[in-house]
Amino acid sequence: MKVLGVVGTLAMFMVGGEIIAHGMPGLDHHWLEHLFEKVTSAEPWLSILEKLGVILFGLICGAIVVGLLVIVAPLWNRVAARFKKARLA
Repeated sequence: MKVLGVVGTLAMFMVGGEIIAHGMPGLDHHWLEHLFEKVTSAEPWLSILEKLGVILFGLICGAIVVGLLVIVAPLWNRVAARFKKARLA
Protein backbone atom coordinates (compact mmCIF):
# COMPACT_ATOMS: atom_id res chain seq x y z
CA MET A 1 0.00 0.00 0.00
CA LYS A 2 2.92 2.36 0.63
CA VAL A 3 4.11 1.93 -2.95
CA LEU A 4 0.63 2.74 -4.21
CA GLY A 5 0.55 5.85 -2.04
CA VAL A 6 3.92 7.07 -3.32
CA VAL A 7 3.08 6.34 -6.97
CA GLY A 8 -0.31 8.02 -6.58
CA THR A 9 1.24 11.10 -5.00
CA LEU A 10 3.83 11.39 -7.78
CA ALA A 11 1.06 10.99 -10.36
CA MET A 12 -0.93 13.80 -8.74
CA PHE A 13 2.11 16.10 -8.80
CA MET A 14 2.68 15.19 -12.45
CA VAL A 15 -0.94 15.84 -13.41
CA GLY A 16 -1.02 19.08 -11.43
CA GLY A 17 2.22 20.25 -13.02
CA GLU A 18 0.88 19.46 -16.49
CA ILE A 19 -2.39 21.30 -15.82
CA ILE A 20 -0.60 24.39 -14.52
CA ALA A 21 1.96 24.33 -17.35
CA HIS A 22 -0.80 24.04 -19.96
CA GLY A 23 -2.81 26.82 -18.33
CA MET A 24 -0.04 29.40 -18.17
CA PRO A 25 -0.68 32.06 -20.83
CA GLY A 26 2.14 32.70 -23.23
CA LEU A 27 3.87 29.45 -22.32
CA ASP A 28 4.20 26.70 -24.89
CA HIS A 29 2.90 23.52 -23.30
CA HIS A 30 6.01 21.67 -24.50
CA TRP A 31 8.39 24.12 -22.82
CA LEU A 32 10.00 21.43 -20.68
CA GLU A 33 10.59 19.28 -23.74
CA HIS A 34 12.29 22.19 -25.50
CA LEU A 35 14.35 22.90 -22.41
CA PHE A 36 15.60 19.33 -22.15
CA GLU A 37 16.29 19.13 -25.90
CA LYS A 38 18.86 21.85 -25.33
CA VAL A 39 20.38 20.02 -22.36
CA THR A 40 20.61 16.54 -23.88
CA SER A 41 20.40 15.01 -27.31
CA ALA A 42 19.63 11.51 -26.05
CA GLU A 43 16.09 10.80 -27.28
CA PRO A 44 15.26 7.96 -24.85
CA TRP A 45 16.03 10.17 -21.88
CA LEU A 46 14.04 13.10 -23.18
CA SER A 47 10.64 11.73 -22.18
CA ILE A 48 11.87 10.66 -18.75
CA LEU A 49 13.49 14.04 -18.12
CA GLU A 50 10.35 15.82 -19.25
CA LYS A 51 8.16 13.82 -16.86
CA LEU A 52 10.60 14.39 -14.00
CA GLY A 53 10.58 18.10 -14.81
CA VAL A 54 6.78 18.16 -14.77
CA ILE A 55 6.75 16.34 -11.42
CA LEU A 56 9.26 18.85 -10.04
CA PHE A 57 7.21 21.76 -11.42
CA GLY A 58 4.06 20.33 -9.80
CA LEU A 59 5.91 19.82 -6.53
CA ILE A 60 7.17 23.43 -6.55
CA CYS A 61 3.68 24.76 -7.30
CA GLY A 62 2.24 22.58 -4.53
CA ALA A 63 4.88 23.80 -2.07
CA ILE A 64 4.02 27.40 -2.92
CA VAL A 65 0.31 26.75 -2.29
CA VAL A 66 1.02 24.95 1.01
CA GLY A 67 3.31 27.79 2.06
CA LEU A 68 0.61 30.34 1.31
CA LEU A 69 -1.95 28.32 3.23
CA VAL A 70 0.37 28.04 6.24
CA ILE A 71 0.66 31.83 6.26
CA VAL A 72 -2.95 32.71 5.40
CA ALA A 73 -4.85 30.12 7.50
CA PRO A 74 -3.89 31.49 10.94
CA LEU A 75 -4.65 35.05 9.80
CA TRP A 76 -7.98 33.91 8.39
CA ASN A 77 -8.84 32.16 11.66
CA ARG A 78 -8.05 35.31 13.68
CA VAL A 79 -10.22 37.47 11.45
CA ALA A 80 -13.05 34.92 11.55
CA ALA A 81 -12.83 34.74 15.36
CA ARG A 82 -13.07 38.55 15.63
CA PHE A 83 -16.13 38.64 13.38
CA LYS A 84 -17.71 35.80 15.32
CA LYS A 85 -17.02 37.59 18.60
CA ALA A 86 -18.42 40.86 17.23
CA ARG A 87 -21.57 39.09 15.99
CA LEU A 88 -22.19 37.48 19.36
CA ALA A 89 -21.70 40.74 21.26
